[in-house]
Amino acid sequence: MRYFTVLTAGLLLASLRLGAATTPMETPLPDEQTVTIECEYKPQKGDEAIVAYAGTGEDPKKAKEAVFHYNVYIPKGYGENKERRFPCMFIASSTGNADMAQMRERLTHDRWLVVMLAESKNDSPEWLRNFVAAHDDAVSRLRILEDMKFGAGLAGGARCCSVWPEARKGFRGLFMQAAGFAGAAQAKDVPKQNPSLLFYATFGATDGNLHDTANFRSLPPTTARYITVFEGGSEWAPAKVASQAFDWFEKKIFLESRTDPKLKDAYLWYVENLITRLDADKTPLEQFELCEHLQMAAKQHGLASQENIKTKLEACKDQLAKLEKDEALRKELVARKAYQALEASEDTPLNAVVKPKGMSLSVLSTEYTKLAKIYTGTVYGSKAEQRATSINAEIGKKK
Repeated sequence: MRYFTVLTAGLLLASLRLGAATTPMETPLPDEQTVTIECEYKPQKGDEAIVAYAGTGEDPKKAKEAVFHYNVYIPKGYGENKERRFPCMFIASSTGNADMAQMRERLTHDRWLVVMLAESKNDSPEWLRNFVAAHDDAVSRLRILEDMKFGAGLAGGARCCSVWPEARKGFRGLFMQAAGFAGAAQAKDVPKQNPSLLFYATFGATDGNLHDTANFRSLPPTTARYITVFEGGSEWAPAKVASQAFDWFEKKIFLESRTDPKLKDAYLWYVENLITRLDADKTPLEQFELCEHLQMAAKQHGLASQENIKTKLEACKDQLAKLEKDEALRKELVARKAYQALEASEDTPLNAVVKPKGMSLSVLSTEYTKLAKIYTGTVYGSKAEQRATSINAEIGKKK
């Protein structure tokens, strides 16, 4: 594995391909459909400073490909309001032709724009130019919320996406699966240059890159990060684990962060998603937490007066009054309080006035195990057991 500094002049010469056909900007983008887009790499000022990783050792300056591709998923409702903007997930695979993998359910149900890179893959020097070409085309073609761009990648794709915030601005979070950063420079510089960037990392317990968890544990204390280890190898996180990652991103951005006027569409998008989830069949605990989050987000971000949201908030108030009489739910909430207090030592709330001192991972695992035994039979007791298992796998600790 080697690293290369990408020279603008060389990339520009390589990208001049006569007769290149790119997808017209007026190409229809139907809701809930995936459309293939052809685009060109066009270097911008500063691109020469991007450090490119090329597993083959091939010089990116000599790359012959000038035209790149990506597949874009268009969410439900995109065509209804031409003013609304949406969060966007960029995805890279280690084998090329990325898809939504186990993230599909959340991405489609929650109405994300999804940009999936085609040429980007392991052992190719084109991974960075594919991203830049796709990104620059997508921000012109699609109604992307500028400060709500996310990256996700598997293995080599995860290393690739660790460079994206250096290459282009506006990234809010990275969902890195089965690998850490592209290099020491990214682990140091990306969080420094993007202090509000969120990192969620997942690994299979037998993944050869499991040691990369140290990359995330050593991030600055003020950098929000979360690590989950599941039963498996070098693979996309299972759907349940992926969903937990999306929940964590939402918590950090919509429930723990101060209101940002630039994210007006994002707050509305999140609240609408909560309402949709509430309308589905849910357990009493899920209903309680969704109502709780709806109340918090609507009040915090100034959406409580909108008529449709106001009506749902009133219904939530009545629902919470009924749920609070549920004895089983009361036990769940006691378990939740204990779990959240312990979790805060490794996942400090962004708005915390006093940052709690963290525990060693070994001690943290022991405490989660104790909590799981105390609250056996509850949802949060089960979560505590899963958390202990995850940390034990990370540090190589046997039960």
